[in-house]
Amino acid sequence: MTEQDGDGALGPCIVVIDDDPMDRHVLIRSLKEIDETVEVIEVSDPRQAVQTIDERTPVLALLDIQMPMMSGFDVLIALGGRSAPPVMMLSSSAYVVDRDRAMKLGASAYHVKPSSLDGYRALANDIRSAYSSRSDKIQN
Repeated sequence: MTEQDGDGALGPCIVVIDDDPMDRHVLIRSLKEIDETVEVIEVSDPRQAVQTIDERTPVLALLDIQMPMMSGFDVLIALGGRSAPPVMMLSSSAYVVDRDRAMKLGASAYHVKPSSLDGYRALANDIRSAYSSRSDKIQN
């Protein structure tokens, strides 16, 4: 899905599902630095994730694992292994068992959250590559 911005340019829509406002802020700021046309929808309550994805049909969802009420694993289960949109996990956990579980539940990628702004910028480039390739396939 793309949205029109104020200049008439079309940009991809992605959903960021994370209960930590600082993590969302730094990630979104980094994404906007490399692609100002991207529309980012913030979801702080993971219980709203599936509904938001269904309503907005983003090209990519970014999902934290450790959240109150419902974990990122629970969100993946609720999504039922859908292939659209791809779900990229962003977690503070570097444990292989967490990565493997996320991938088995349908995540398309797994990244450990960076500890620096430069790390977030590098992650934003990886995210842009993921949604750019997805947007190209949708438009063709």
